[in-house]
Amino acid sequence: METLSPTTRRTRTNKNKHVKKKLINLVALTLVLNATTTIAQESYNRFSIDLGGGITKPYRQQGLATGIYYPNINLGLRYMSNTKFGFKIGGQYNQFKSASGVSVAKEFDSRLMAFNVEGVINMGRALQFEEWAKRLTILVHAGPGYTLLNSNIDKSIKDQALNLNMGITGMIRLSDRISINADMSNMIHIMQSKALDAKSPITSSGFDGGFMSFSVGVSVYLGKNKTHADWHVPVNPLKRQLDSLALVVKANEEKVDSLSGKLTGVEEKINTLETSLETIQKDLQDDDKDGVANKFDLEPNSKEGVRVDTKGQEIKDNVPYSGQDLDNERGLFFTVQLGVFAKEVSKDKFSNLAPVKTKTMPDMTVRFFSGVFHSDAEAKAKLQDAKNAGITDAFITAYYKGERITIKEAKRILAEQGPSVLSPR
Repeated sequence: METLSPTTRRTRTNKNKHVKKKLINLVALTLVLNATTTIAQESYNRFSIDLGGGITKPYRQQGLATGIYYPNINLGLRYMSNTKFGFKIGGQYNQFKSASGVSVAKEFDSRLMAFNVEGVINMGRALQFEEWAKRLTILVHAGPGYTLLNSNIDKSIKDQALNLNMGITGMIRLSDRISINADMSNMIHIMQSKALDAKSPITSSGFDGGFMSFSVGVSVYLGKNKTHADWHVPVNPLKRQLDSLALVVKANEEKVDSLSGKLTGVEEKINTLETSLETIQKDLQDDDKDGVANKFDLEPNSKEGVRVDTKGQEIKDNVPYSGQDLDNERGLFFTVQLGVFAKEVSKDKFSNLAPVKTKTMPDMTVRFFSGVFHSDAEAKAKLQDAKNAGITDAFITAYYKGERITIKEAKRILAEQGPSVLSPR
């Protein structure tokens, strides 16, 4: 495994920081773009029912005294396209009746009904008086209509005319659902043939006489939203967008800080891991080439060719044996295994069991054997000697071509191939 130099590590750290910066910028840009496309549109109610009652004052009506008449009743359905402009469809009822005690010739009693379609302007919003227009506002309305006039005395007398109604309505907000309205309107007639008393003829041309009406009533707002267009204060689109973006940026800063902290933690873990890998690399090196890693080598400066145990300690040959390892025996033979040792063994331990042979295993342990025999029966006497010497766990085993095999397998090979397969004594 390659060891990373400090320069390489710094280069990798700088690259990680560069990648982290790009990642943070990408996340922030994505969140900002998402926020700008999901800003909610404003919602408010648009319909209302306007109801009022009051008095009427005619003017330029031949044969009709220009006094005060009542009642005046008006009803309309209004729709606001936005907070500034809308229209309404409405109607009104007026009664004109002579005072009691007048002569029959001058007596009159008429009814007038008018129907109009009018445009509406919310002046509080149109003029952007947003502060005081939260509770008070003025509506300006105007539009053409149709008037029907008839006499309550002589049912045969009827008159029809076109009209133009214009007026202003003051509004006081009581709640999100109800407002008080006070209206002053002027209705003028075109092509009127009878005065408002339904008796006197109209001899003028063009715009004939009309009347002023004054009424007070309520406006009831319809819809599922909280506020009506009359009172909804629209937020400047740019300001709303900037405010929303400010919230998004603040949230993004927190997310970026969190992400930056996590990336810093990852960098620290990577650096720690690299340091650990360098340590492991060094520990796994075998400086004295004895097959034991430095970390586990208790004798790190062993001489070349010296046999060592699993801890790197030299194995001293103080055990009597023939001078040949068991690996030199390539044929088939039986032997008595005396034990497996990783540490130095006193030569007195096997003094009565010569000749002793050894076999060094991959884990650097050493197996000790006594004798080379051509049958397990021959080996039994040596096995008994070992047990008499206190080696109670000794046992008979067999080897063929340097590999240990079972006694049964050894007998099979001997039976099939004959004595020629046996190792020399």
